[in-house]
Amino acid sequence: VDLAHAARLGRCSARQAGAHAGVEGGKLAPLLGPRRTAMEVDEEVRSDGAALVYAVLCSSDPGLLGALVGALVAPEIHRLACGCRDLRSLLAAPGVGFLCPRLRPRTPFAFGAALTGCVATQLRSFRPAEDFDSLAFLPELAARLRNLTRLEEFGPILIDISSDVVIDTGAGALSGSALPGPITQGTSRFQGVPARTLLPALAEGFAHCRLLAELDLTVHCSDAPSAQLAAEVLLPAIGSCRSLRSLSLDLDATLPMGPLLVTGVARLLGRLATSGDSRLRRLSLGYFWWSEVSEETLSSIRDALAALANDGTGGLRGGLRELAVMYPQDQELGGLDAACAALQGACPTLEEVVVVDAWGEDGSGLSALRDFLCGCPRLRQADIVGELPADFDFGAFSGPVRAATAAAEDGNVVRFNSAEGWRRAAAHAVSVRDRRRHEKRAVEAEAEEARGSWIAD
Repeated sequence: VDLAHAARLGRCSARQAGAHAGVEGGKLAPLLGPRRTAMEVDEEVRSDGAALVYAVLCSSDPGLLGALVGALVAPEIHRLACGCRDLRSLLAAPGVGFLCPRLRPRTPFAFGAALTGCVATQLRSFRPAEDFDSLAFLPELAARLRNLTRLEEFGPILIDISSDVVIDTGAGALSGSALPGPITQGTSRFQGVPARTLLPALAEGFAHCRLLAELDLTVHCSDAPSAQLAAEVLLPAIGSCRSLRSLSLDLDATLPMGPLLVTGVARLLGRLATSGDSRLRRLSLGYFWWSEVSEETLSSIRDALAALANDGTGGLRGGLRELAVMYPQDQELGGLDAACAALQGACPTLEEVVVVDAWGEDGSGLSALRDFLCGCPRLRQADIVGELPADFDFGAFSGPVRAATAAAEDGNVVRFNSAEGWRRAAAHAVSVRDRRRHEKRAVEAEAEEARGSWIAD
C-alpha cells in the first residue's frame, strides 16, 4: 500500500513499485519467502481457496500487483481465505443444506430447490422474485412447510388448487398425513395428483408457522371440491398464525367458487379474533367476489374485524391500521357496497385505506365508500386510485370525510390517483405483476403532478 501511494505521488513508477515488491512478469517472487518457489506458492494459495483471486492477480499490471502483494501475505488475509473456504463448504454442505435465513428464488426450479435444500429451522424470510406457477413447487411446499417453524415472511405465493401436480413417489417426501387420499394410478415413479389433495398438508404446515408475521398469498380456484376444501381447511389454518401482522390475500376464482372462498376468509379472521392475542394490523383483499357472498358471511367478517380491536371490556386494544380493497371482480354488481358493509368492523381503528378500481363505470359503490370512510374516526389517509367517472364530484366525496375524521386539520385526507397513492397500492399488491403495474402508474402520476406544478408556476 505504501509503494502504491509512493507511485501515485510520482516518487517511483508503477513498474518500479512492482519491482521493489519482488514482482516480475506477473509472478509472485521472493517477497513471499526466500526458499519458496512460485510453484509452491501457487499450490498453497490454491489450497487456501483463493484460486480466483490468485488468477486475477497473476494477470494484473505489475505495479498493481506490487501494491497488493504485501497485504495478501498478511496473517489476517490468510485466515480470511481459509475462513471463506470453510464457510463455503459449510453453506453448501449436501448433508446439511445451505444455511441462509433469507431466500429470494428467481426461477421456478430455484424455488423448489430452495424449499428442499434449506435448513428449515434457520429460514426467516422466503420472498420469490416472480409469480411462479405452483406446479413447480407445491409438492415441496406441502412437504416442508410444517418444518419452517421460524419463518417470518412468506410470499408472494401463488397456489392453483384446481390444477394437477406431479410428485416423486420414490423420494419419500410426501407420505402419510402429508399426502391424504389415493394418488392417480400408474407405474411411473412420477405420478400426478390433484393439487387439492395437498391442501391438508399445507394447512398443517401453516398451523406450525407460529412466528409467521407477513404473508402474501394468491389462491386460484375454478371447481367446487377444491373451493370447499380451501374454505374448510386451508384458509382457516392460516388463522392459526397468531403472529401474523400483515396479510395480503388474492382470491382469483370463478363466480360460483368466489363466495365459498370468502367464507373461508371469514373463518380465517374469526380464528385470529378468537386467539385473544392477534397482532394483525395490515389487511389487503384482492379480486374477491363480494356481491354473491351471503349476509351471514358478511356479518361474520364484520364481527371478526370488530373482535380484533376489542379488548373484551369495550375498549380498543389493537385492530387493523391499514386496509386495502383491490380489484373486486363484481364492480358492476355492487361489489364495493358489499365490501364496505363487511369491513365496517374495522372502522374504529383504521388509519390508512387504499381502494383500487373497486367501483362501477357509473361510480356505483363510491357513495358507500364515502360513508365507510366517514365512519373511521382515526382515519389519516385514504387513497382512491383507478379510473373515476367523468362527472365525479371530488369535493362532495372528500368534504364529508375530512369533516368526520381525526385528520381534518391536516388538510387533504383523501387523495385521488396520486403518485403516492399508486405506490401504496403497489406495496399492498400480492402479485409481482400487479406491483409493477402500480409502480408504473405511480411514475406516470408523478410526471403528471410535476407537469401540473410547472404550469401553475
